[in-house]
Amino acid sequence: MSKSYRIRTSPGVDKSINVNIEQDFEYLEILSLKLLQSDIYTRQCSDYGVVIGRVSVNNGFGIPNAKVSIFIPLESEDETNPIISELYPYKTLNDVNEDGYRYNLLPYTKSHSGHKPTGTFFDREDVLVDTNLIEVFDKYYKYTATTNESGDFMLFGVPVGGHQIVMDVDLSDIGEFSLSPQDLVRMGVATEQQVAGTEFKTSENLRVLPQIVNINKTIQVEPLWGQEELCDIGINRTDFDLSSEANIDVRPTSVFMGSIISSPDDSPVRRNCKPKGKQGYQCNLITNSGDILAIRQTIFQDSDGRPILESVDLGSSGGLVIDENGTWLIDVPMNMDYVTTNEFGEKVISNDPKIGIPTTGKYRFKVKWGQTSTLNEAVKRGYFLVPNVKEYGWDTNGAQVVNSTDAANSYAFSLDWGEYGDVNTPTGLAMIQEAIDCEDRFYPMV
Repeated sequence: MSKSYRIRTSPGVDKSINVNIEQDFEYLEILSLKLLQSDIYTRQCSDYGVVIGRVSVNNGFGIPNAKVSIFIPLESEDETNPIISELYPYKTLNDVNEDGYRYNLLPYTKSHSGHKPTGTFFDREDVLVDTNLIEVFDKYYKYTATTNESGDFMLFGVPVGGHQIVMDVDLSDIGEFSLSPQDLVRMGVATEQQVAGTEFKTSENLRVLPQIVNINKTIQVEPLWGQEELCDIGINRTDFDLSSEANIDVRPTSVFMGSIISSPDDSPVRRNCKPKGKQGYQCNLITNSGDILAIRQTIFQDSDGRPILESVDLGSSGGLVIDENGTWLIDVPMNMDYVTTNEFGEKVISNDPKIGIPTTGKYRFKVKWGQTSTLNEAVKRGYFLVPNVKEYGWDTNGAQVVNSTDAANSYAFSLDWGEYGDVNTPTGLAMIQEAIDCEDRFYPMV
């Protein structure tokens, strides 16, 4: 007995008809027409599949604006076509065009003010006005995608079988965490010779550009649907991890800048604390090199539930970051509020410093004038704690109102929270909490 389905519809009404049926039918009836099962499913396994994946960094953060494509070699019939072969000369991934560019998915147009275009990939307007580009795009870039804000991509309709999948990403063009030349130098990915100060260099040889990351893989695409006993079916997952595959570790920094000045040695503040008449005159001020020490809060907590503190080396010379002109400009690395991307593509906070990108920091600095640590010098200059908004222990008239311990705690520079306030007094506990909350003695940096 034949198995058929009648699909009811109203003549003269245009609409999309959705039905849910099993595949084991002989034919469908709609109006006066019949659709044979053999006409709908011409084979027992589909001849195409779907490739999805995520481009990520820092063990899970999805990277937007990465380009992904299935590489299709130049066909022999187009190799003799001078127009097509000039636009697309790539028979292998090692081939280059007449200008020396390898197969790439990078734009030749500028994306933003800090972006240096380095590729040859045409844009939408080019395809609309040039029929040759339309032909090339439809034939050789048919399976191409750009990752979304979550770093995800999908390539639909990819023929079943083995393919080479290509991923290109410009690290200076990945959204909110786009990297600068000095970021790559600090990360050890680039040298000063590979960048042009605050700008990236361009070149037809994309392999010498540190901001360009290219990863190629061989994948096997399985059918999207079919009979399980005859073929493997499913959605093909292919991810690209820039950390493990390209040694990229995104660590944002905040800028800390400033300067130190002082009066010359012959104009010190005397014991009576009365300054000389010309002390502080601009023409008399001097500068000097010096150190900056730093401590910061971490995402780990001690037994009392307070952030564990750690020392940080801000320079390769052990903190000697103030030059002879008394100025400094320091990249301060972030280490808190790590952000990663969850399964659903949402940005969430990570409690593991090995997962995600840090976005904030809480720092305290000690700025030191370059001088010996002994008391043998006739003139000594004080150090500065930054920040230091409040001074505990004194009222507005300079009279002491609480014990001297609270006054000393306001100048603490220690890895022990007990140095920032007396844990046995309400005032001391309030001082510690203010420091934790960056109301005083710690800077919130982003």
